[in-house]
Amino acid sequence: MEGSSRASAGCGINSKGGGKSLVQWLKECSQPHAKSDDGKYKFRSHIFRIGTRLSHCVVDIMLLMSQGSDEMVDKFQEFSRLLSVQKSVINWESCAVNKRVTGLLRIAFHELVKINKRRMRAMGGRLATMEGYNYGTELYECFCLITLTEILRVLSQVISKTEAALSVPVSNEVLTWLMKALPEILDEMETKIRLCIKTYIDFVVDAEPVVNDFQNIMKPKINQMWNNFGSSQEERKRKRTEELNG
Repeated sequence: MEGSSRASAGCGINSKGGGKSLVQWLKECSQPHAKSDDGKYKFRSHIFRIGTRLSHCVVDIMLLMSQGSDEMVDKFQEFSRLLSVQKSVINWESCAVNKRVTGLLRIAFHELVKINKRRMRAMGGRLATMEGYNYGTELYECFCLITLTEILRVLSQVISKTEAALSVPVSNEVLTWLMKALPEILDEMETKIRLCIKTYIDFVVDAEPVVNDFQNIMKPKINQMWNNFGSSQEERKRKRTEELNG
């Protein structure tokens, strides 16, 4: 219970929320007449960090699995398909997790297509016939396929559980999972993904520029997608006005 209490205090939320979910609480806090609540900003900042980390994991996995065999590509496409048809349990779009991730996947796919076209042009259309390319890709897949498949399974569970945690009545158990357990799960996933990225760069011809370009393009898009988590239209308009007025 002590860890649960620390999680509750750390995000500024009372775990005895009177049956309200975190989505309901954020929605009420975002109304124009609502009193200022530091807990709201602490929690939104935490979800921003969690959401961006989760999104980086998803798009990095997409990059890695799109560069392998048909088996790798098919596994990720099935993950993406199941994610796209999964019914959201969150009734306020400002707090939607699944929709943000699927939206980012669409953006990431289009950006990756453009990167790969530039890569092929730079190689004179000869990438797949270059000496060592196919062998390097096979080695990379041999080392990483099992790991990436397992990460996909965990990601699917994490996205579903995050949405559920935001939509059920607030409790110490929910807050502990969001504030403590989830960051630890992401730590482990990020470590494995970094290792797979290193393997990809080590084994596959011209892989490092692809990784760097893709990550640099996606970082601001991911931040933008999560920046308005849990905020009302009025808050977003006010923020845009403040940014324009500089």
